[in-house]
Parts: sequence; structure tokens; C-alpha cells
Amino acid sequence: MDKNFLKIMLTLCFAYLFSVCVYADDDYIIKMKDGGLSAYSLEENDMGYICDDLYTADKETAESLLKSGAAEYIEPNYPLEMYDVDNEDTAVYNDGYFYQQIYMDTMHIPALQRNHSGKIRVAVIDSGINTAHPDLVGADIETGHNYVDDNDDTADLYNHGTRVAGIIAAQPDNGIGLAGICPQCTIVPIVTMTKKNVDGQSVTVGNLEHMIKAINGAVNDYDCKILNMSLGVAGYSKSLEETVDNAVAKGVIIIAAAGNDGTKKEGAYNYPASFDNVISVGAVTENLSIADYSQRNDMVDVSAVLRTMSLPSNNGGYISSRGTSFAAPVITGMTALFISDHPDMDIYGFKNVIMAATADVCESGKDYSGYGVLIGDEMDKLITYAHTIFISPYFQGQTAKLKLLTSERAGGEVLIKALYEDGLQKRFETEELSFDEEGIAYITEYIGENEKLQLFVWDSLEGQQCLSTVR
Repeated sequence: MDKNFLKIMLTLCFAYLFSVCVYADDDYIIKMKDGGLSAYSLEENDMGYICDDLYTADKETAESLLKSGAAEYIEPNYPLEMYDVDNEDTAVYNDGYFYQQIYMDTMHIPALQRNHSGKIRVAVIDSGINTAHPDLVGADIETGHNYVDDNDDTADLYNHGTRVAGIIAAQPDNGIGLAGICPQCTIVPIVTMTKKNVDGQSVTVGNLEHMIKAINGAVNDYDCKILNMSLGVAGYSKSLEETVDNAVAKGVIIIAAAGNDGTKKEGAYNYPASFDNVISVGAVTENLSIADYSQRNDMVDVSAVLRTMSLPSNNGGYISSRGTSFAAPVITGMTALFISDHPDMDIYGFKNVIMAATADVCESGKDYSGYGVLIGDEMDKLITYAHTIFISPYFQGQTAKLKLLTSERAGGEVLIKALYEDGLQKRFETEELSFDEEGIAYITEYIGENEKLQLFVWDSLEGQQCLSTVR
């Protein structure tokens, strides 16, 4: 028997047996071509199987298969990273912390809660959930699956997924902890990263292959419309992008933490957040500046307003937490509320909602905060009106940023006029506005002391409509 053939078989068997062990630098993902396995007379069970034509093996085997023409491509089986930030203060609490949820008021979430049912399935692709936590008792949390160990044990050994789930689904008005943004939604815990005891040492386990399996499972087996991913990998992965694209093609909306490299790695990308078909979430402080840890790249879509919070921990208490890991579930909770009553909307339609209903907090337009902070009571406007006008609730000095978003069905001449409390009226005509490539015009207007601003849009086909709230 050919020695090279024997070597390939042995190494592939070894890779399969240890496919859930700690990530090693020579662990690779292989995309096999049609007929690639039969060319080596190998069986699927001899390889570390992921899904479809994806397998795992060591670097030498992967390179041999690529060189032979049996593989379409190979790439490292990147380790997963959580996007929380360690704090010296890790005290455990057992009392109410609603006052720390500054995003509830600053992002106008209660109005969104009043207008939407929240009946929708959300996958928390993470480290598992402590379903016995007092703040999650009563939440609709299904069994889910552990794709690291390939079983139904979704206990949270890493102490991350419970915190994420708490922001989305903690039960309100129970006298403890948090008030979840979408407590009515169904949460499906999907484990893709966990802790294991190896030779007496606690080690983190979770690779790219587990994330791919988790996404496929959440979509195909658990029928989740929204996926929250407060983790990712630091390197671009074609197999992950293909998996994401397949999920999005089925109408799934994926929301992912942008990452916590902050100014240390400006311009660096994490995945899946930095794929075009994913909502990438950053964080801004209560002063509306980009959080020091929040990823700074041009793929961030939207931000949540955060401060360090006490979140439900896997031991039943609470733990001090910050990071884009916890900005992502804020946006996921808001998305779940909105999409629960617009179930046919896909990622492209929802990105338009984000563009329309965000308040600029840095420069006008897209920047390291994405389009800015998502505002709950503005999210339905794009569905209702042909033209959306938005007045930012955040004033910088004595100026307010105004935004006009056009839609494909908009017709006629669009005029905007701003009415001030003292009777002053200013009128903007379309030709005076500069629309960017995404159909948005930004205006910054002076607001005098004690003056209130209200905007109207006039469409020659639809007549005058008031589309905004007095600020």
C-alpha cells in the first residue's frame, strides 16, 4: 500500500478522534471538491466531519489534499473569542440593577416594547445558559444543543452566555437583577465554546468548526430567525462566510459583537461581525463617545449605549461586565421585538431600518459607531412612510443632527421644513441636501435655548406628514 496514502488515512483518523480538543496551530478546515474523498478511497467517518463538504485535519494533511487537487480550499480552524472585557471588580450581586441599564432610556426601548409582541425564536450562540438563574426563571428557554461535545448539555461553563441571555430575556418586575429587552421571545442556547478539564487544567475549547455547526444547527434544526453571536474569530474564513450567506439566504438575521480590540488594533476585523451580511455591533459610553474597547473598523453597523453592568452569572448571582459582547444582545433584543411583527423582513430590509432609525453620535454618516445608536421608537417609520425624517435625541452643544432617508418607493418632490417654538420656519428643498450613496441626507441645525424642534416632510404625491417627535 502506498506510504503517502497510509499517512493521510492515519492523520485524518487522528484529526477526527481529537476534533473537539483544544485548538492547535496545525488544525485546519478543508473544503473538499466533489469526488475528492473517493480519489483517496477515504470514508467520511475517517475525517473530522463538520457539514456538507467541510472537514478538519492537521496542516500537513490539508496541504497535501489541496496540492493533490482533492480540496477546493483550506484554512486554519481558528479559535473562538468572547468579546467581554475583564474587570478587576468581579463581585457577585443579588439585588436589582435596572439603573445600570442606561440603554433602556437612551435608546427609547420601552416604546418599542409597547408596540411589538416579541414572539420570535432567538439563538444565543455562545457558551450555554444557566437556565436556573433566578432572573431567567420563567423565561422561554429551550434545550438547544452543545456543538462542542455534540450533546444536549447547554450548561454555561464559561460564564458568558448567561450574561448575554440576561440582557435579552431576563424576566422583568421580579424584584431582582435586570429587565430583559425581549422577555417574551424564545431563547435557544447553542454551545460553541466552553471549558474543559485537561490534565487538571481548565482550558477553553471552541473553534471555527463549532461555530459553523452552531449556525447551521440554529437555522436548520431549531428554526431560529435571529442569531446572537457575541463571539468570533480574528481571521477571515471563507467557510464561515459561506455558512453565513446560506443562513441569510433563508431569511435569518445575524447580529454579532464587533470585538474589543479598540484603539489597540484600529482597522482590524473580526468575523462573523465584519461580513457584509451580518449586523456588526459596537459600543458607546453614556457620554456618547466610542467605548475605549469597542472595535474601530468600517464594518461596524450600529452601536448600543453601555456602561459596566452587573449581569446574571452562571453561579446564580451577578458579575460586573462590559464589552461589545453585551452591546450585541441589546441590538438583538430590539431586533427581536421589531422583527416579531415583521417576520418576512430579511437582513437587507433590516439594515435599511438601522440606517433610518439611528442617531449620529460621532461624525455625520457611517463611522466607527456605525450609523450611530439605534433608537427604538423610530424603527417603524421606514415601514410606514416613504420618507423618514429623524431628529436625534442627542444634542451636542446647541446643535441637533437631522436625518432624511429616502426609499425606493418615494416619489415626487421632497421638502423638509423645521418649525420652531417661536414661529421661525426654515425650509429645505431636496436640491439643497446632499444625499450619500445609501440615500441618506444629513443636516446639522442650531437649536436656541428653550426652543423645541419639530420636523415635517412634504411629498408632492402624499401631502404633508409629520414624521417626528418634538425634541
